[in-house]
Amino acid sequence: MWLIWLLAFAALFIIGVVVFWIFSKIWISIKRDELKFQKEIKEVEEKVNA
Repeated sequence: MWLIWLLAFAALFIIGVVVFWIFSKIWISIKRDELKFQKEIKEVEEKVNA
């Protein structure tokens, strides 16, 4: 019986790690795009002001 619980816990742990890894990858790419977008906006504003 304890083996079933151990396998279930291991499966949940693995799923949690995979979901967390995917989520962090997506979050990092979104943040990188936001920074790039902000930099482009600043460059456009500088060109307009110049």
